[in-house]
This record gives sequence, C-alpha cells and structure tokens, in this order.
Amino acid sequence: MMEDSKGAAYSRAIKLLSKQDYSEFKIKTKLQAIGLDKDQIDLAIDKIKRENFLNDERYQNNLVRKLIHKGYSSLYIQKKLELEGICISEEDIHLTFEELKIGSKDQIKMLMEKKLPGNTIIFKSEIEKQKTIKKLLNFILAKGHEFEETLAYIEDHL
Repeated sequence: MMEDSKGAAYSRAIKLLSKQDYSEFKIKTKLQAIGLDKDQIDLAIDKIKRENFLNDERYQNNLVRKLIHKGYSSLYIQKKLELEGICISEEDIHLTFEELKIGSKDQIKMLMEKKLPGNTIIFKSEIEKQKTIKKLLNFILAKGHEFEETLAYIEDHL
C-alpha cells in the first residue's frame, strides 16, 4: 500500500511537470491539495529532483526571464517568486536584467507600445490625453514600476 501511494505521488508529480515547470513548493502544494500523504510526497519529490525533472534553480531562472520579458519590475518579480517559496535577491534579478540588456525604461517603452500601438498619437483634447496617461500609468504600475519614472517617461513620449 505504501508503494502505491508513493507511486501515485510520483506519477502525479510527473504528470504535472510534463505540462509545465513548477517550483518544489508549488508541486508539493498541488500534491497535498489532492490528498496525497506528506511522507510519500517527500519521497516522490526527492526522486524527481534526483532525476532532474524538478529543479528550483532552473525554474527560477526561466521564470525571472519570462517576467522580465513581460515587463515586470525586479521588485514585482522578487515578490512573485517569494509566493512560490523561492527566495531570490533583488541583486540576482538585476544581474538577469543586465544579462538580457533590458532596463526599466526599456520595459516601460515596450509596455507603452503594447498599450498604444502606432507611432503617432494625436489627442483631440487635453482630457483625452490625461485619460490615456492615466490608463498607461495604471497598466505599467501594475507591473511594479515606480510612479515617478513611469510618469516622466510617459509625459516625455506622448
């Protein structure tokens, strides 16, 4: 019976990992949520880690890169990883930004272009311009960017 639940935990973990990458914390949480035994989950986790199907460092690196490319700030990325049980320093995130040659202004520019496709924007009124600035600010600030830097960039480029 013990081998069956170990096998169930292992096969469920492999099935989850075949669809997408997870952190150890997240995979444990998912396995516990379906009612599998904690000891058997731990044995299964150890096995899939030895087989390199589960690797928090790889998961962390991939997630940081993905979030940077989606326009998220370093602080947002750090908090997101903490929610997944992964501790990473802001310095390590900044090193990835440097490696990718992406800065916060590059991200703000990319997010603006995503929200406002097209090069030239002509506003019919000052109210319309202010509404657009507000929408851009809300969109970019939700990605964790700083207010002053974002507002200055938007005002300079609208």
